[in-house]
Order: sequence, then C-alpha cells, then structure tokens
Amino acid sequence: MGMDLYDTLSRLERRIVDAVYRRSEASVADVVDALTDAPSESVRVTMANLEKKGVLTHRRDGRANVYRPTVPESEARTSLMDRVVRTFYQDSSTAAIIHLLERGETGLSEADVAEIRERIERAERARRHGEDEAS
Repeated sequence: MGMDLYDTLSRLERRIVDAVYRRSEASVADVVDALTDAPSESVRVTMANLEKKGVLTHRRDGRANVYRPTVPESEARTSLMDRVVRTFYQDSSTAAIIHLLERGETGLSEADVAEIRERIERAERARRHGEDEAS
C-alpha cells in the first residue's frame, strides 16, 4: 500500500488498518474490541472495502474472516516515516531526530542512548566506507 493510498483512507479506515497492523492479523471482532467506539457492522463493511482497495486481504477461520495487511509492516513504517520527515521536517532526517531527542517525555534510558550512538557510529563507518570506494 503506497502512502498515496493511505492518504485517501478515511479516519475509520486508518484506525482499522492500524489495529490490524498492531495484531498482524485480526478478525472483525478483534478490531471492534480494539476500537471500542466503532459499530461492528461499520467495521465489517469497512474491512471488506479495505480488501477491495487492496489494503487488506483475508483468510477464512471457521465462520470468521481474518484480515491482514497486504504490505509488510516494515515497508509501511518506512513509507510513513518518509512522509512524516518530508511533510513536517522539510525532508530533513536530522531535524526529525533532533525533535524526538529534545522531547521532554522521551525518557531515553542509558541503553537507548548506547543503541543510538552505535547506530550513528555504524552509519558513519558506512558513509566513510562509501567515500573510500568512490575515491
């Protein structure tokens, strides 16, 4: 599912897709339980429509349809993050990262900071290695 399609989804459709991603796969009853304020029939019809749009697919489990996203979560996450960075941070990953680090409620643990440092060091090594090969 490209982000263009995700952008065209209604609020209820996005909430349903998000609920399915959180569970990896979900029945209508699972989604109704997760959303709490959405009528069962609305969820059922909307999930069927999401399948027609190519956002979800389903398998039968007894009498129930069990839906799952058509796009892997990692691909959807990457696409969404790219859109957020492009839209809210003028395509600057640095600005997005700084914003996240400066949020007061971030509460980074020592382990979080160590992992971030390691990822930065790894990126620097990869960048340097790429520059060495280009020389």
